[in-house]
Amino acid sequence: MVRVEVSGGLPVPPSEAFNYVTDMAQWPSFFPGFVRVLNPETARWSNPGDCVTVISHLFGRENHLHMQLEEFTAGERVRFVLRQRALPVAHHERHFIERAEGCECRFITTYASRPGLTGFLDRSVVKRGIRRALRHAMRRIQSHFATHAV
Repeated sequence: MVRVEVSGGLPVPPSEAFNYVTDMAQWPSFFPGFVRVLNPETARWSNPGDCVTVISHLFGRENHLHMQLEEFTAGERVRFVLRQRALPVAHHERHFIERAEGCECRFITTYASRPGLTGFLDRSVVKRGIRRALRHAMRRIQSHFATHAV
C-alpha cells in the first residue's frame, strides 16, 4: 500500500477548517486543476454515500474525478474514495486536530500499486503527483486563512 501524507497548521479552530475544506463552493480555491463540479444541482457532499464528480484539468486534458464519501465526522474527519481513469483507486482522509494555536490539518492518500511497470509508475510518478497536489492544496488553504484571519 502506498501512503502519502501532508500536514500543516492553520490559525483557526478545527471546525472552521473542516467547514472550508468540505464546502464544495470553496473547492475551486484550492483543488489543483479544478474546472467544475459535474451536475452541481444534484451533487452532495455531507453524508456517507454522497457522490461528486469533479472535472479537473491535469496533464493537458480534462479528467473526471469520481468521489464517494465514506465518512463525514463534522469538525474532525472526512474520508472518501476517488476513482479516475488510468489510475489506481485512491482512499483519501482529511483530519482536523485541535492545537493550541488553531488546528493541524492532515491530508492522507493511500492506494494499492498495480503489478508490473504500471506499479512502478504508481510508486514513483503517481506518488509524486499526489504529494504535489496535496501540498498545493495545503498551501492554498493556509494562504486563505492567513489572509482571512480574524
